[in-house]
Amino acid sequence: MHGLESLDWSVSILYRRNNFKDLPSLFLQINAFFASLPHEKQFEIWQIYCQIHEVIKSVAEMSRMKMRIMGLVRDLYKLISLEGVTNYIRMYGKIYMPTTTKTEYDDKPWEKTYLRDDYYSMAIMSVALNAMVPIFGEYAEVILPQVGNNLKEFHTLGLIGKSWLYETPAMERLRVYIEPYAQAEKVSNGAVYKALGSEALPTWLLAKVIVRKVCIGEVTVEDNNCSVISNVYHTIDTSLRSLDRNFWKDGAIIPKTTKSRETEEDNISSAENYKIKQEVSNGDIVMLSVYTENYLGMARKVDPTIPPELVEGFVGILTRMSGMRIEQHHMTLCQWVMSKSLSARAIPSLNKPALLRTMGVTQALLWHWDFKELAALMSAQPVVLADEYSLGNNDYRARVSRDHVAALLERYPYAQRQGGKANAGQNDRQNNVAIKAINMLVSEMSKNYWSLNLPQELLPELSRYIVNGDMVLPAEIKNQLARLIIERIPA
Repeated sequence: MHGLESLDWSVSILYRRNNFKDLPSLFLQINAFFASLPHEKQFEIWQIYCQIHEVIKSVAEMSRMKMRIMGLVRDLYKLISLEGVTNYIRMYGKIYMPTTTKTEYDDKPWEKTYLRDDYYSMAIMSVALNAMVPIFGEYAEVILPQVGNNLKEFHTLGLIGKSWLYETPAMERLRVYIEPYAQAEKVSNGAVYKALGSEALPTWLLAKVIVRKVCIGEVTVEDNNCSVISNVYHTIDTSLRSLDRNFWKDGAIIPKTTKSRETEEDNISSAENYKIKQEVSNGDIVMLSVYTENYLGMARKVDPTIPPELVEGFVGILTRMSGMRIEQHHMTLCQWVMSKSLSARAIPSLNKPALLRTMGVTQALLWHWDFKELAALMSAQPVVLADEYSLGNNDYRARVSRDHVAALLERYPYAQRQGGKANAGQNDRQNNVAIKAINMLVSEMSKNYWSLNLPQELLPELSRYIVNGDMVLPAEIKNQLARLIIERIPA
């Protein structure tokens, strides 16, 4: 409500099963914060809520709806600043600190241990997220028929993707807290079959806890059992234990095994019987990680003419993005560009800090070689994660030009042919390994808009590809990749 006006929002799909200890106090702090703002700012906030409500009710196409709401949420949180909420809570608000909260890690694993400062930051983020409850609820209900019950939070979390909420230290701390639980979880075949792989599991859990628990945290209630972190832990635990049941109603999917000729005890899976993957030793991983610390030397080994300040600048950007999600194109472009300096097979084995340094070097080299759009994508993050938001299929993108095709056929003359009727009649162009690699990479990248992480002074050089603050792939992206392979990648 604002003045004599009111808006109705449906939030039951997300919150009807919550047992609140003190429901009347749930929004007291965010409402008090709103009341402390000047009337002009209150009116601006109300207008944004009205616009979001109208978009949800009137825009039928899901990707357009999401993009418009994301922009409005970004504007909303320009008016609800982190500094403003923090100062208000410190001066006038109330945060109950659970009595079990520690001030030192002692013998506890630091990733899974919230100290008092960590908890206080998350409680402030919880108050700020209160403002998203009506938006989360209404949006989740509208998209449910398209995305399904198990992925509605996963898609809903993206609404805050352009706001400061998504990059706060409290959000990053929550990602760190979730990561070991996700890593320890055995792969759920049912979830994988329904398109939730192990790489997406941490983000899926983050969405669950943010959308369902943190944004309705009862931070003022003096009860350890309903603290925000307690609710987060129980949500993670319950979600992981019910993965197979939720994603595959008929029970767990059991991998097919083959009987050994020796004894039944020697049974192994078909995949293991086909090929055994040798793991990279810890010693090799450490050696590779140390090698990447000399990132300027890595860059000069690829191209001695690269300016050192360019490498320092881009590596600095990437190394500060410790919470970024690694996408397939990040890895693939590193493997292509860094092949003179680092084995392509070694790159997937790097730990994250080492990989981020390698990505920074790759970005600097691409920028130096005037592949600026490809360079921008090295530190970009997806705005929309789902397939249904694809910007278009491969037919929408310009094909690799005849000159580039001829050069690639000459460079890679051995066609990668496949049997079967579906592949009958394919020509050398369709079977060329480089062209296949380009098509596969563009297919992955074209599923999203991309949020850029570059210095402001570099953005004008990419302006023709920026729409509403985000980058879309250039129509000639395939030819850029082809030119990169032909001009810069060793055969």
